[in-house]
Amino acid sequence: MELINNCHWQWTQQDEVPGYRVTGPSGKSIFLPAVGFIRGMIPEQVGTAGFYRTTTSKPQVPGDAMQVDFYSDGRIWHFGTGGYIGMAVRPVCE
Repeated sequence: MELINNCHWQWTQQDEVPGYRVTGPSGKSIFLPAVGFIRGMIPEQVGTAGFYRTTTSKPQVPGDAMQVDFYSDGRIWHFGTGGYIGMAVRPVCE
């Protein structure tokens, strides 16, 4: 929720890859590529959306995780998901 509530999201490209540059209050930023997701063996929404699993557990179902979804049209969501869809993970170190 911190990324959504406390950061500025700008749709852009980095090395010809579409995604969001997410800039925090400190002025530091990360780039989240629009890598879509995998359902079975089929990639979906590559280049127009990103689906990232977080480390936060879903309160209602232990073992499931929360996720952040974003779309090129500006929609950004945070909600819980099961483990049946392949999503990206964006490691961040301090």
